[in-house]
Amino acid sequence: MAAGKLNLAICVCFVSLSIILLRSLFAPQIIDRPEGGRIVVKDMTGRLVRLKEPPRSIMMLTPVSWHYLAIEPNDMAILRIPPYMRLEIKASPLRWVFPSLSDRPLAFLDNNSPSGFSVEETMASNPEVVLVWDYLSAAFERAKIKGLIKISADHGEKERLYKLLGEMADKSRVVELLYERSERIKREIFSLITSDMPIKTMLVIDDDNFSLGTNRFYKRFLENAKKIRIQNLAQNSGTSGKILNVETYLALDPDILLLNHFLLASSTMTVEDVYANDQLKGLKAVKNKRVYHMPRGAARLEGPLEEHLLILWLWQTVRPQIPLKFDMREEIRLSYRFVFNYELTEDQIDQWLRLEENMRSFGYGRFKLSSPLSAVLNQ
Repeated sequence: MAAGKLNLAICVCFVSLSIILLRSLFAPQIIDRPEGGRIVVKDMTGRLVRLKEPPRSIMMLTPVSWHYLAIEPNDMAILRIPPYMRLEIKASPLRWVFPSLSDRPLAFLDNNSPSGFSVEETMASNPEVVLVWDYLSAAFERAKIKGLIKISADHGEKERLYKLLGEMADKSRVVELLYERSERIKREIFSLITSDMPIKTMLVIDDDNFSLGTNRFYKRFLENAKKIRIQNLAQNSGTSGKILNVETYLALDPDILLLNHFLLASSTMTVEDVYANDQLKGLKAVKNKRVYHMPRGAARLEGPLEEHLLILWLWQTVRPQIPLKFDMREEIRLSYRFVFNYELTEDQIDQWLRLEENMRSFGYGRFKLSSPLSAVLNQ
């Protein structure tokens, strides 16, 4: 009898130990974090911001929704957005991928606030994280807004921003995967660019006033353009932000005019407007039908989501005579599928490309669905 009780006790102990062992083997893996288990984010001014967990409520006072949603494709964490961002979202592919984002409550402007936004409203919303431009952050710092993360201008170089957002969302590996894919595609594109290709000139129209995009604002864009043998005539002109007269354009006389893609909320100029402008009819780009409106990106054609798509689009648009070695439509489709798990329709790809608007311009028919290159070259 005593032996039986002993054997039973041994069995119970064995089962208990087995359960403990199995639980330890299959328990959720806890990742060690610095600062006592907190997420530590280093913002773009060097400040350390400590978060207990990935934020579930965010005030976006800077235009980084595009980039954040590529890392954390869940727009419900975004509490409020500025009015201009709502306009840009409605004019961009984000309205397809995140339809509810267009109806997000607005962050009201406060003209009396040094930041331009209402600190009181931010405090009332009680977000876990507030993203704000560094030069507009003083009022938020004085109010001791928690979770304040400062963003700095990066001239299109998004690596620091994406790294920061990846740390904030606890998805740094996602950022690595996005960049690995983007860099691989860019290397493939650049490998096809030969040194004996003639340099084509172009001019970036920055807004409806026909001002130019120069080094200061488009550093990353200019670097990529140079790699695919494109020269921006505005690069060293020192005319950025100035309204130019027709004589300036005629003097520069670019081969190609590009309507800038950044101003989705405010720009109303179209390719047709340029062709219909009697004062511009003497331009080489107008006479040769080489005016193009740049695509409608979900991330302003920046960062690992769309920078490689912009490079590919530029290359194939500027040099339509070069045989297609990448399918532009397929690359757009694959990028949105990879990042957002969203399947673009053919009509949405047409809108991304601004196909209808650009079809009057030379060579753009190559981007039509199932359009053979030979048909384009015989136009």
